[in-house]
Amino acid sequence: MKKKLFATAICLLMCAGYVFSAKMIKVIVTESYGKVMVKMNENAGWVKCYPGMTLDEKATVKTEAKGRATLMLYDGSKITVSQKSELLVKALTDNQKVLEQKSGKVRFKIAKLMQGKTFECKTPTAVCSIRGTEFTLDVGDDNQTELKVFEGLVAAAKPDGTGGEFQVGANQKMEFLKDLPPGAPTSFNDKDNEEESGNRREEMKIEAKAEINMDLSKEEVQKMAAAELKNAEYKQGKTIIDAFGQRVRIEEYIVRGAAASLGDNQFKLVVLNSRKDRFDWFQNIVSFNVPLASPLELKNANSYFSKWRDDWKKGIRDVDPVYFHRANQSGASNTVDDVTWGSTDGHVVNNAGTYTHIFDNYYFKINGVNKISYAPVAATINDITTDSRWTVDGQVGTMTYAQFDAWYQTNLTQSYPAGSDSMHTRSDLTFGTGNTYREEYISINDLGKIPKSTDYAQDKLKSNMEMVLSGSDFKGPGKKIDLCVEPKIFKDSGLIQ
Repeated sequence: MKKKLFATAICLLMCAGYVFSAKMIKVIVTESYGKVMVKMNENAGWVKCYPGMTLDEKATVKTEAKGRATLMLYDGSKITVSQKSELLVKALTDNQKVLEQKSGKVRFKIAKLMQGKTFECKTPTAVCSIRGTEFTLDVGDDNQTELKVFEGLVAAAKPDGTGGEFQVGANQKMEFLKDLPPGAPTSFNDKDNEEESGNRREEMKIEAKAEINMDLSKEEVQKMAAAELKNAEYKQGKTIIDAFGQRVRIEEYIVRGAAASLGDNQFKLVVLNSRKDRFDWFQNIVSFNVPLASPLELKNANSYFSKWRDDWKKGIRDVDPVYFHRANQSGASNTVDDVTWGSTDGHVVNNAGTYTHIFDNYYFKINGVNKISYAPVAATINDITTDSRWTVDGQVGTMTYAQFDAWYQTNLTQSYPAGSDSMHTRSDLTFGTGNTYREEYISINDLGKIPKSTDYAQDKLKSNMEMVLSGSDFKGPGKKIDLCVEPKIFKDSGLIQ
């Protein structure tokens, strides 16, 4: 099973900085899911949006079906653009901020304004003035606007002032129609409250289930990393020789929180490898079951769950974990090819005092094509051997766990290219389509030498890890992804004991 491959190997293992830069960054994209496009000004063409992208006045963000983007303004305001929506950043100065929503639904969480400063959100049928609040604007096909306020106070009126201005408070809503004067604000009803609760749950679900985006160029990855490194809580870098005699610069960091498009229960590990003729990178996003309020709690959560998992493997299974993973997703890329894998909807099953951590969904993809996945037979999985159904590329229909395991054992070949006593393993897998996939794991010192198993066991932190992914589906440099990882960051952050 894939758990024997890289998924397990690695799993074991707008902020103040922007304000003082030479040119102040006014808007940064902290989150982008699905198809999201950006136009930098009215004369520019549409380009793909990506996390870490910086925007300025006159930029427009547009989301397609199932697309979603979150923007962070330099004053700390957060704007979430839902699917099928379009938002123009019209003006962003210290004294005046103006956003124009052309269509769809946008949620605004506006930072408190100083006296004399203004913040306006406009739609075709409404103008909203804000001093510091959280609300949504929903613009329909015929330009009608629905305003819902969740916190604070919004002053709302029609663009031409018809009907006067209304003060809309928390848990109130108001509707603006094209050719009619507005009615007075009304309180949320049960349906509104239920919808808001559902939106909150869905937002957490999206954070946990959204697959990692590896479709970035070298330049886009470097921009993302430059922004995130300012807020990294752990970072490591050094230059080594890899197992093939190539010089490689390793940069690694772990970041947590909104500065990296993350929820308060998430952290992200990023590894960058730069060689003379290639660039490879990796990221792993973990979602815990509870918020991680500080770097110390992040380390404690990692250490706790790592130990709980080790104890469980030893047969100690009577402890209900305080911390556990709701999702654990990874991706590796050479900027042409990418391999992504992840487990989502994690939960703990209590069976007569025996606790088991289980994920309801799993996926493993090469260049966006699903190769192996499983999902629950019913609503959730309580026993992976009976409650899951598996899908494999090239195989007709779904499989039970037993059928998948038999297929896997038949089609997997493992070998030791440098001898069974060396730290170099190779796993080859053939899919039903005839396409092949290979993973190699090599422990090396800083000079690229492979240790014997006995030497490695004496001090695992002295060895770097190199992972090489290749196969018939690869088209990029060398038809492989080649990543080296320095282990100290895993120890520092509690990922390994």
